Amino acid sequence: MKNKNIDNISYFILKATFLFLSFFVLTVNLLATQNFEEQIKLANDIYLSNPDSSFQLCKSIEEALKKAPNNELLLAKTSLCKTRYLTLKAKFEEASQILNNIIPVFEAQNELTLIAKCYSMKSIIANKIKEATNAIEYNQKAFDFYKKADNLAGQIATLTNRSFIFINFELYDSAYVTLDKLFFYETKMSNKDRYFFFQNFGNYYTKIGDNNNAINNFEKAILFAEKENLTDSKVTALTLISAPYRRLKEYDKALQYITKSIDLAKEYNLIYELNEAFDELILIYESKNDFKNAYLTKLVNDSINNEIYNVEKINRINQFENQLKLAEKEKVITQQQLILKEEQLHHSEAKSKIATLLFVVIICILLIVFVSFIFYRAKKLNHKINAQKEEIELQKIIVEVKNKEITSSISYAKRIQNAILPPLSLINNFLPESFIFYLPKDIVAGDFYWMQQVDDTILFGVADCTGHGVPGAMVSVVCDNALNRATRELNIKQPAKILDAVSEIVIETFAKSEADVKDGMDIALCSWNKKTNAIEYAGANNSLYLIRNGELIETKADKQPIGKSLIKHPFTNHIIEIQKNDFIYLFSDGYADQFGGPKGKKFMYKAFKQMLIRYSSLPVKEQEEAIKSTFFKWKETHEQVDDICILGVKL
Repeated sequence: MKNKNIDNISYFILKATFLFLSFFVLTVNLLATQNFEEQIKLANDIYLSNPDSSFQLCKSIEEALKKAPNNELLLAKTSLCKTRYLTLKAKFEEASQILNNIIPVFEAQNELTLIAKCYSMKSIIANKIKEATNAIEYNQKAFDFYKKADNLAGQIATLTNRSFIFINFELYDSAYVTLDKLFFYETKMSNKDRYFFFQNFGNYYTKIGDNNNAINNFEKAILFAEKENLTDSKVTALTLISAPYRRLKEYDKALQYITKSIDLAKEYNLIYELNEAFDELILIYESKNDFKNAYLTKLVNDSINNEIYNVEKINRINQFENQLKLAEKEKVITQQQLILKEEQLHHSEAKSKIATLLFVVIICILLIVFVSFIFYRAKKLNHKINAQKEEIELQKIIVEVKNKEITSSISYAKRIQNAILPPLSLINNFLPESFIFYLPKDIVAGDFYWMQQVDDTILFGVADCTGHGVPGAMVSVVCDNALNRATRELNIKQPAKILDAVSEIVIETFAKSEADVKDGMDIALCSWNKKTNAIEYAGANNSLYLIRNGELIETKADKQPIGKSLIKHPFTNHIIEIQKNDFIYLFSDGYADQFGGPKGKKFMYKAFKQMLIRYSSLPVKEQEEAIKSTFFKWKETHEQVDDICILGVKL
């Protein structure tokens, strides 16, 4: 009996010791976890005022967590904090990889707020690398998760970021609607949220040209940035406020703010913000006509720009995002298949139970099931319709973004094409009594006018390249280059010989392509020797009209184009005797081919000639306005069919 009592006491002591040790280990682990949580919170709290210290603290936490058990969620939280710093330093590829890795961890733990923060960061990265579609899509995902988590602060931050995305991609109406929504949350905003609220309103007013309202909002944003010690935000606000001052031509204030921004960006090694600040500084120098400093600043900024927008890095980010989206789709399909199998199993079990009930009970149950099913289907259909409506609205915004990107690219191409056209000041200098009616069908054109001086000879012409729009514009660049080479490099003055040389250059240029390219141009080309007052002309399918004393004299062109054709022969050079008050017209076929009038027919060359005769006695400017007015009155609501270019010269 005594031994049995001793055994019982020993068992009790061992059991108590085991429970104590278990409790001790559990308490230590709990305290350690709480300590890590506090350190992660501290890293997030100091990020805005001291991002470098925040990042170093995150690295220290990671090292410590590697030695701790059950640390996957804590590691993911630490990694999420790191992505803010990596994004700030323009290390977008590394940040994107981390976010893609930690989202599944938060999903497994149903951490809705943390999932939302991940998608918010992905939206910010997509916006910075100018991926508009992804930026909008991830912003919407972030908002949806914050809404599920009932996180009002997160919803406010997401709407603020969304307004910035819309402003960044020039969707100003959408930006204003989003900012207007934020007014309802203003009283519930933190000082940090108020900074971004006023910053984005300032951005909106800057984009629509209301500079004074823009400055007012940026000044409020700077105050909140200083109050909350938001370093990178203050750098951004200082850059932004300099733009409206530049537009108001208050260059000293603009330089004062941009200099502060650059100094802070360099001090904290904020490469993305430094790139934006240098962009604004270049615009300020250009506005002051200080092109030397603008050029030197651009050289420095180009190297920063290349580091941020490295094409290879951005492509890798997009590849990661596409792989992630594919994995998400496969996950959804798998879940749907499991749900379907579970529904089939429940259906079979229900049928087997129903078979044992009485006929009346069966009818009642079937009726209840039927009503419930109809209600469920109606509710599900309603949710589906709402989801489809939201998807359509999102796709509409995405299409607007894509259309904006395409239009921006074509508009930039127009700037390039305008650069090859001789400025009107040059034309007025060489041909004082002249006008040009130039009206592209699209943003860019296949028609162009050309002028060059070789010694005492002024060369001028009107060309009509194959096609119109972007294809025609591309051909026009090739043909303009050929004309410049023939006159500048080969020093040819005679129009016919110039056209012979230009045709060979164009054929040689397109011969480099593996495809059989037959593009080229029609052209009317003149030379005028200022000393001898002699006019020479040669044409490829485009004639020259001369009006003298109310009579039109046509000098016909060779019936062959510039470029590849079945029949080729040297172009004919025509010498024209000029008399006082003679008026010469060079033109493309766009005016005569325009449909319009009461019957919707072509204008035709006969009417074109009569119109020129009728207006030729008017002063040059009045003649130009009369020709334009006649065109638009004839065209009315009809679509313009081709590019139009008319050059009139009184000699």
